[in-house]
Amino acid sequence: MNLRVLKSKNLSISAILTFVSGIGIFTSVFLTPVFAQRLLNFTPTQTGLLLLPGACLAIGGLIISARLLQRGISPVFMIVTGMCLFALFSWQMSKLNMEAGSTDISIPLIWRGVGLAIVTVPLLTLAVSSLQPKDIPQGAALNNMMRQLGGSFGIALVNTYLSNRNATHRTDLISNITVGNPLVNERLSNYTDYFINKGEIPFEAHKSAIGLMGTIVTRQSNLLSFTDAFLLIGAIFLCALPLLLLAKRKKTKTMQIILSDH
Repeated sequence: MNLRVLKSKNLSISAILTFVSGIGIFTSVFLTPVFAQRLLNFTPTQTGLLLLPGACLAIGGLIISARLLQRGISPVFMIVTGMCLFALFSWQMSKLNMEAGSTDISIPLIWRGVGLAIVTVPLLTLAVSSLQPKDIPQGAALNNMMRQLGGSFGIALVNTYLSNRNATHRTDLISNITVGNPLVNERLSNYTDYFINKGEIPFEAHKSAIGLMGTIVTRQSNLLSFTDAFLLIGAIFLCALPLLLLAKRKKTKTMQIILSDH
């Protein structure tokens, strides 16, 4: 691969933003099903149906974005719009709790699908907009490679971040579970009474109550770590947006050729 094409400022900026979009595409597909199944007890089929509306609208978004570019809409404007929609998805997902339903997840996924679809074609257009015709294949290949690399780095980053945040939240939550905390004693007493009513002897009921409290702490720390992860991905998108201020806004014959191919 001819890395000298990266001398093009627009290609370099597009490559970084494509890397970021790759992080968003792959990490959101990883986080959402795990979140839905592990914490909300969705079945695999229910989880797949959550992703369906956003995926269908994303197909339409790809077609519409290409049409808008052909009509002279700035790719920079479309990239900003798409990334802001993804940031909206991340923010809404970070606000979910254990009571979230399918609608609470499917609506943010629509913003995700449309946002990433709007970004894809304009990023390619921006990447090749200042290249010579002979360098277009190299530029397009490099841009696509950055998306795949972004996905790989993103999943590794999110997995590590989830583990670290889960440990931190668990430590914070456990530190509040003390013998002198009246709320803890009340909750433990209620759980013990619940298991006694189920037929357990007081000693076993007390053990079961402690186990249940531990399970709740685990689920809550998992929830908080997932909300942190969604916020992290959204923050990465927003932090990358200022790079577009450095892009050269010019329309070339090369750009028109790429759009006509789409």
